[in-house]
Amino acid sequence: MDITVTKKNNTNAFIKVKLTPTDYQPKVDEKLKKYSKKMHLKGFREGKIPTAVIQKMYGKEILSDEINHLVSHSLSDYIKEHALPIVGEPIPNTDKHLSIDWENQKEFEFEFKLGLHSEFKYNLSKIKATQYELEINEQVIKETIQNLQKQFATRVHPEEITGEDDFIAGNLTYLKSDFKAEVVLPLNKMGSKYIKKYIGLKKEDTLAIDLLKAFGEDYHLLSHMLNLSEEEVKKYSGDFELLITDIIQNEPAPINQDFFDKVFGKDSITTESDFREKVKQTVGENYQRECEWLLKKEIQNEIIDQASIDLPDDFLKEYLYLINQEKFTKEQIEKEYQAYAEELRWGLVRNRIIKEAGIKIQTEEILTEAKVLIKERYMNAGFGGLNDEILDKITDTFLKQDEGKNYREVAERVIAEKTISYCKEHVTIKNKTINLEDFKKKAEKIYKK
Repeated sequence: MDITVTKKNNTNAFIKVKLTPTDYQPKVDEKLKKYSKKMHLKGFREGKIPTAVIQKMYGKEILSDEINHLVSHSLSDYIKEHALPIVGEPIPNTDKHLSIDWENQKEFEFEFKLGLHSEFKYNLSKIKATQYELEINEQVIKETIQNLQKQFATRVHPEEITGEDDFIAGNLTYLKSDFKAEVVLPLNKMGSKYIKKYIGLKKEDTLAIDLLKAFGEDYHLLSHMLNLSEEEVKKYSGDFELLITDIIQNEPAPINQDFFDKVFGKDSITTESDFREKVKQTVGENYQRECEWLLKKEIQNEIIDQASIDLPDDFLKEYLYLINQEKFTKEQIEKEYQAYAEELRWGLVRNRIIKEAGIKIQTEEILTEAKVLIKERYMNAGFGGLNDEILDKITDTFLKQDEGKNYREVAERVIAEKTISYCKEHVTIKNKTINLEDFKKKAEKIYKK
């Protein structure tokens, strides 16, 4: 057997596997003999079928299976033995494979594309990141309470349109055809000139509206409102006529005991001052989690940038398309590729960190993490707490489900957290207090990176 690798550039290569009869024939002969002993064929005694008969009936299939098996394992062993920095899996040259003459050919050559990642280094001591602490000022508390009032609002039906948060319900007619639909139009999704035009209109009034212009060609939103596909929506340019049948407003919840109960549970808060303090505490806890997540993301981004790993982009796009032909189009893969590439780069660096730092996880850590997940799910579903005995049983069942898939996913969470914790111990972190507006801008910038 002869295996050769030819590098096209730093991230792309070809690997060829050449086989002669000495490589595959002994195994083929062995399988032919096994077939002859096990098969039942009319006219022959059991176990006495001549090899030549088996060869004629199944020789090509056996040869093909054995060679494909041999090539696959040899390729895998070669990649491991020579520590080739591959990404994805080798992509076979299907033209060569399809041209094989299994009846007469004695020597075989297979060719595969390889995608490689470039060599990389990292130095955690040179990484700098920021641990933000959010300043919870009066404006943040005020905005949070206003959002909660909207969340627990009461729906009312005034006689006329008064503001951009109103919804207009009505019977819609397209003036160029007989298309009709009952719709609910959100004013806050329209352009400002349309909102101003409709303020003051009442039930039973009729208005003209070019939906495509009014909603800024938001085909996804219009598709949902009109119950049409996005392609169909594009056909309906020009004016519609809408007969207003209802006006809908969400009236913010008043700040009273009923509101306190809805937000934090019955009778847990009884005064407005306690409510405001609880809101401040809750917002702080929520944003603290956001700050922790942002720190992790920033560290991850900085390490990826430092490692500066080159990837075989075209190879990976082809690979993703081949393994997901039934799920994603080439256009979808192109759209999502950069996010995939960044995740791949982080995976390469993270695996190196795990290996070099000797990071390991214990079964007990996986069990503990699984219990935390299960408790959160039960609490979020409103089932309250679980006693230890029931929790242990649920955890055991959960980790065994789907042939251990949940176990592997929880283990991945644990190793990921331990890896980022290790990184936090070895990078330079500075603390900074930040207001909510600046925090949101910083978060958006880091997430987009």
